[in-house]
Amino acid sequence: MKIQLFKNILKLRIRKLRLEHRRSKNVRSYSDIRNILVFYDPDQQAQAQWLVNAFQADGKRVLAVCYSGKSSRAPIDVPENFRVLRTRDLDWMYRPKAVCISEVQDFHADTLVDISVKRGLILSYLYYFVTADYQIGFKHSRSLPYDLMLERSGEQTDDFFVEQLLFYIKRIRIS
Repeated sequence: MKIQLFKNILKLRIRKLRLEHRRSKNVRSYSDIRNILVFYDPDQQAQAQWLVNAFQADGKRVLAVCYSGKSSRAPIDVPENFRVLRTRDLDWMYRPKAVCISEVQDFHADTLVDISVKRGLILSYLYYFVTADYQIGFKHSRSLPYDLMLERSGEQTDDFFVEQLLFYIKRIRIS
């Protein structure tokens, strides 16, 4: 009951952030991209790892973030440039703690790549603190305003869509 109340308050806060949110938009060629922030779902760990490795192989700095919702204190086995937020990373109002928000802001991403399918409240909240002026994601029922949106159908796997996303990102040319 208490958590549901805080979730509803967080939804109202996200709605307010959406109305106040302003960002400059700047579509980039792949060669101009330097710092990439990746949002993903916990069950997409393999796809996120593949995408991060592909970006890093091309010399990009990458930070990948997801929210697992688990409260365990046991460490999660992920590479150092992955940040898995858990309930301990939330404040008493069910929002990410200031340290989590500042970690995302201090990364100074110029590009956000959102491969999440089940856009949760925590990533939706963090979205409004991302400084990236080039944002890419999949179109789904609760889509955010991305600069490049790919349509997903239920017929293909997550692997296929992540590969397609990388293909399109690399093919965009800005003159």
